[in-house]
Amino acid sequence: MTADTLTFNPGETGQSVAVTLLQDSLSEGPEALSLVLANAGGSFIFDSVGEMTILDDEINPCGAPPYDSSIDQALFVWKDCTSGSWHVRATAGGDPAGVRYTGAVTSNASLSLVAGVSLESSDSLDYTSDPTRIEYLLNIWNNGEDGYQFTPVNGVPTCLRPTAPSGVQVLVGPERQPLTGPFDLESLGQCLNLDINDVVVSEADGVASFTVSLSGPSERVGSVDYETQSGTATGAADYTEVALPLTLTFNPGETSKRVDITILQDTLAEGSETFTVALSGPVNVTLGDASGLATILDDETNACGAPSYNTATEKALFVWKDCQTGEWFVRNTAGGDPAGVFYEGQVFTSQGFVNVAGFGLEASDTLDNTSDPAVIDFLLKVWNKGEDGISVHPTLGHRELPGPVGSVRCVHSDGCGQNAHFGLIRSGYLGGVHQSPDRYLDQ
Repeated sequence: MTADTLTFNPGETGQSVAVTLLQDSLSEGPEALSLVLANAGGSFIFDSVGEMTILDDEINPCGAPPYDSSIDQALFVWKDCTSGSWHVRATAGGDPAGVRYTGAVTSNASLSLVAGVSLESSDSLDYTSDPTRIEYLLNIWNNGEDGYQFTPVNGVPTCLRPTAPSGVQVLVGPERQPLTGPFDLESLGQCLNLDINDVVVSEADGVASFTVSLSGPSERVGSVDYETQSGTATGAADYTEVALPLTLTFNPGETSKRVDITILQDTLAEGSETFTVALSGPVNVTLGDASGLATILDDETNACGAPSYNTATEKALFVWKDCQTGEWFVRNTAGGDPAGVFYEGQVFTSQGFVNVAGFGLEASDTLDNTSDPAVIDFLLKVWNKGEDGISVHPTLGHRELPGPVGSVRCVHSDGCGQNAHFGLIRSGYLGGVHQSPDRYLDQ
């Protein structure tokens, strides 16, 4: 600032001096300047120096803050600006009940020189599962202090995400500047992280639509790659796979993108199947939930596997198949009815049965497969929490495709490779017919 002159006209007792402050983006801490008075004419100078303190509006993370672990309960974070390493310390503030700190550090590049500080057996620090991520759990009591340190790649977005305790104080740098997480260690502003959701679709829907969300608008262009990974669902058979990564680009201000994966219809009874869409290679953003799970609900009835049921409360006929052996099972329950329930009907096939057996049968029950080897006539009487049933194995090789028989559709096993078809017909009281494991009801 150059020298200037203040003039006091007759009767004036005060003048103001305006000093223009220039904004910057540097973390400098508080700064001072002086305004000096000199060469007074027609008056005397009693205090010739005026001091101005400029408070920095950028947070200075460089250097450890002062704190007392016996009274301060907070997460202290600072940077060694010579080495580039970051330090995190958690204190209990004298609390005898203890404080549990949890959270994570995530980065777009591998974190190095990770080390714990004063950790005990109740603490955990996981940085081996994923070199770009640190998961921490710190349990502290009384005047205790735990922590860790690490070094991120310079210039790469790195996010600190405290999750517990709720409302935890995070104090940064030597001035103990408060921040709320998650925040980016590079800018000390909000983390711009990407998350992808999970979806549940029917096989008949034809498409699984995922949403990739950015936690807030950015002034910079960001991007992320995605690809599919098979689980129990198989690429090219159950869905159209993305084997080579494709890129989603977020222009400034954009916070959401959609990823559509085509679901392929088939005629196999497979049950629910899953695959994932995995995010990788973020640019100018960090990854939050980087794996979106798709669950495909099968729209064919799956007879394989026993259903869960309660004989004390459920009154029904349960039907399922052991798809390894080809054997079918029929179980009937009274659902706790003391008056009893009578189940009467037939199981039949045009090719006959092998290994017909009763289950839980008493003298009041009948099971007849001798009058006609292709028909099983049954009368099953059940009381209270009782359970009766039949186990049958149809003769293999029968390719007839039957339609509905009686009020229950014929069950077929093409999906299990047995190619055996037979029908179930019933009369009398029946609370419901269930097929496993999805307990498909066909009344």
